[in-house]
Amino acid sequence: MIVEDHVMLSDSIKSWLEELFPLLVINQAHDGKEGWDFAGSENPDLAIIDIGLPGMNGIDLTNKIVSNGFKTQIIVLTNFDGKVYEERAYAAGAHAFISKQNMYNQLPSVITKLLTCHLQS
Repeated sequence: MIVEDHVMLSDSIKSWLEELFPLLVINQAHDGKEGWDFAGSENPDLAIIDIGLPGMNGIDLTNKIVSNGFKTQIIVLTNFDGKVYEERAYAAGAHAFISKQNMYNQLPSVITKLLTCHLQS
């Protein structure tokens, strides 16, 4: 699942990932509450979550997914710079933290790694 409030960016990421990973089913949510509702009903294997979401931010959403026992692998993808955001993401339970500036270089390999580990467990 992709949780990103900028619809055009979310659609772009979804299209790109569908080309790279044609067997994945990729759903979208556009705010923290919608992301939480989807996680609660579908328990996705992987979630790509922006920090700057309206309503419930991505750090709080990550924490809520993890603290409720979901096994979802979480990648925090953000424009927010700084070690403090990365530290907060990992403290909330994120499995990876990627800057949007680096997503095209890093996201495919991180997704492959996380899903491989997730499916083997």
